[in-house]
Formats: sequence, structure tokens, C-alpha cells
Amino acid sequence: MARRRRLLAVKRQAQFMSWNKFARFVMPDAGDVDHEVKMNDDVLVWPHGRTVHETLEMDEYWLARVRDIRSSTENPSDVWVRAQWYYSPRDVADVIKSFDPEACGAHERIFSDHFDLIHSTTIDGIATVQRYSDEDVEQGVIAKNAYWCRYNFEREARTLDPKPNETCFCHLPYDPDDDTVAMHFCPRLSCRKAYHQSCLVKGKFKEPLTRDRGLRLLLSPPDSDEPFVLPSSSSRLRKPRAQGIAKLLEGLPGELVRVAKQPMVKGAKYPQGGVVGNITWVSRARKLVYDALCDLGIPEDWEEGIDPSKAIVKFKDRNVIPALICPQCGGPI
Repeated sequence: MARRRRLLAVKRQAQFMSWNKFARFVMPDAGDVDHEVKMNDDVLVWPHGRTVHETLEMDEYWLARVRDIRSSTENPSDVWVRAQWYYSPRDVADVIKSFDPEACGAHERIFSDHFDLIHSTTIDGIATVQRYSDEDVEQGVIAKNAYWCRYNFEREARTLDPKPNETCFCHLPYDPDDDTVAMHFCPRLSCRKAYHQSCLVKGKFKEPLTRDRGLRLLLSPPDSDEPFVLPSSSSRLRKPRAQGIAKLLEGLPGELVRVAKQPMVKGAKYPQGGVVGNITWVSRARKLVYDALCDLGIPEDWEEGIDPSKAIVKFKDRNVIPALICPQCGGPI
């Protein structure tokens, strides 16, 4: 039976590849509104056994990426799509028994190497699936109610890339929905890793909470392993030495400096940060401060890429943020 199914699939694929190829197709919607579906769009797909007259919750849809669009010469309106599937965490756990789906986000999907041919009428609309990386300091905000993806799944090999345990030294992955969890991120080029706050405290990766901690955090750049220093060409060095960097910061927008002094944190314990946390906002704020200290000025629209109202870390339990250090480089995080 399995062999027969494979032969039918091969025959069907060969027929599909002989048809006319298109870059897009138009999908009629309710109210006579047409939607265009293009190659490499992510789409919402009606699950097997569900009808277009039903109302589906966000996580009841199947998700796929459109990889090929074709129809036959005899019936050009009969459009078929080669779809590359996103799996749910539970689907992956059915294949990789050691994978824990509970450590995934509510709307997290996993991009697979599984392809199928589906009819265009099974597609209900365009989906937005945002890519997440544990190492990216410039990725966009991912809201709690958004689809997102961090793993690639090879079904036959039964592997995930990156491996789920490639983060904290406890080897437990980042769970963005656990509101007891916060992770601190080290932005330095040779680190770029996040650690659970509880693991850092338990491992005694702490230092005394001093008045200059915010400044030390600000001077930890997201694109270098060395603390930021003013270049010798900066006109600001000609000012009295008593005016150190801390004094120079007084001339910059207070909200910008405050964001730049924040630790980089993510996790549901800090709900304002969504899935990504404040890592992108703090990274951008620090770079803007460095530019200003090097006489490059600050753009008037600096707040557009930074959300000061959300970038300041406030935990749900209102606990004080401990003064933690990176286990790898020893810098403040």
C-alpha cells in the first residue's frame, strides 16, 4: 500500500511539472474581493475535513509556503500549488520523540522539508510568519499573537536546526510563554547567547549592584567584543577630562540613554517585550548613543526604531533585576 502511494505521488508530481507555470494567482474572497497569492508567500490552508463556511481559530489553520504554481493548458482556471509545510510543535514531537512541544510558543511553527500538491481553493489567505533567531540583535518585533518560526525540520533525518538546546548552559530552550522565565542576552560578537536568569543566579554569575552598572551595560556594544571607547578624533575628547562619558550622556535625550542602559532581556516574565524582548531596541539605542558621542548626531526620528515605553524592563512580579554577568565573557548582561 505504501509503495502504491509513493508511485501515485511520483506520477502526480510528474503531471504537475508538465503544466504551465505561473508566478501568482488570484484567489476570490468574500465580498468579491480578490487576493493575489505569489511564489514564496506563506499561506493559511484549510485543514482536512474543515469547510470554508466554518470560522477557524488562528492555531487551527495549517500553514505552508507556496513554492510552485501551475495549471494545465486544458483547464487554466484549475490552479494547483506545490506547498512546503510548516509543522506544529506537536507534529514534530510525533517524529522526534525527544522534542518537547511544551517548550515552544503558542503560535510557533516549524519549517519542514515536507512538500505536497494542494488545490488553490484550499488556501484561505496570506499568512505572516516571522523568523526568529536567538543571535540576531536587529530582528523585528514579534508580538505574542503572531505566527513565528525558529527551527528548520528535516523529516527523514529527524533533525532540527538549530538544535533546541543551543542556548543556556542548562540545555533547556527558550520558552516565550512561561511567565516565570526571563533570559539575559550577551550581545558581544563572540557570545550572542541568552541565559535563564534563574540559571545565572544559581550559578553565581553575579556581581555587586553598583551605581555605574547602567553605564557599563551601555558600553557593551552589540557589534564588538570590546567595550565602547571614544575615538581619538572625537572633538569631545578636547573637553575637560572631568567630563567623562557619563557627563557627556547628559546632553543626549534622557529616554534614549535610559534604553541604552537596559540589560537585554526576553521572556514572558517581561511581557512588554513580546517574543524577542528588548534586544533590538537596546541594541539600536546603544548604537545611536555611540554615534552621538562620536559627533555624528542623533536623527530626529530616533524613536521610530525604538519603543521607550516597552524597552524598559519591568517584570510581572516586580522583582529587582539582579546584576548578572555573562558566563562566557564576564561582561554585564
